[in-house]
Amino acid sequence: MRRHRRVVPFWAPRRRESLPTLRNPWGPVHPAGDYQLAMPSLADAATSGENAARAVLAGLGR
Repeated sequence: MRRHRRVVPFWAPRRRESLPTLRNPWGPVHPAGDYQLAMPSLADAATSGENAARAVLAGLGR
């Protein structure tokens, strides 16, 4: 996974097929961000981050 500064989400043809994989946790790692959505937005990215944080805390028993 990489973080890019100031980019616009763009999915090349047939690359959106990977979205279900990006929505699922990889063990203790919970991906978050607007790239997981069909129509990305800052608000949805923040919500995605909050959901991932809650999942991590639940996994830690907190």
